[in-house]
Amino acid sequence: RDLKVARLAKLQGDKKAEDFDRLAEEILENTPNHLPVLVEQLKRLDSEANRKKNLDQLIAAAETVIAQIDTETLAKHYGVKLNPDDDDAKSERANLDKKLNILTDALYRKGRALGYLDTQLRESENAESDNSKKQLEEIDKQFEANFAELQKWAETTDDKFVLLHIRRENRHDRIASALKLLNQKISRSPHDKKLLKKRIRLLGELNWGEWKAHEETWQIRRFPSKYQPF
Repeated sequence: RDLKVARLAKLQGDKKAEDFDRLAEEILENTPNHLPVLVEQLKRLDSEANRKKNLDQLIAAAETVIAQIDTETLAKHYGVKLNPDDDDAKSERANLDKKLNILTDALYRKGRALGYLDTQLRESENAESDNSKKQLEEIDKQFEANFAELQKWAETTDDKFVLLHIRRENRHDRIASALKLLNQKISRSPHDKKLLKKRIRLLGELNWGEWKAHEETWQIRRFPSKYQPF
């Protein structure tokens, strides 16, 4: 079974979708809700190329993963200081650390997907319809509940989760706070084009036109569409 799961991780591309689904179904048929398979299914839906195309499925996949984690056991375990001389306790901690990482990763992916879904609805032609407004209200509730759950288990300003924290600050119109966190993130990843584009957008939302224009100019210099020949 472990070998089959390892093979799943190598079948993430679109061209291998049928093979992935067939193998995942085979494993889950024999071992329902096998967590490593559910995690691979989530990662596949949340690939950079596909995540915005399958947001509802992605959210459902994240919820399936989250549901498999016994959070009561996690809470009890991490509420007690680990005895460094207890090998059994250390082994249990290592196992639960993996589950904690899976939980926080799934919560992060779900939150990001909810944020994208919110943006898609707001930018749609029917954004002002009663149905869209109800959907946006529901998404907002889900986003906040999911973020609160993530905060129970992780520091959301950590590098792994900070983009979701920034999104939440932005959603609550704390744009200056979002920009501060984003600048810190950029200082750690100074050549990330997507982060720099986010900064331009936030500067625009703050109506800091001069700074926005400055960043746009530097963006062209950093990432020119064509380079001068030597």
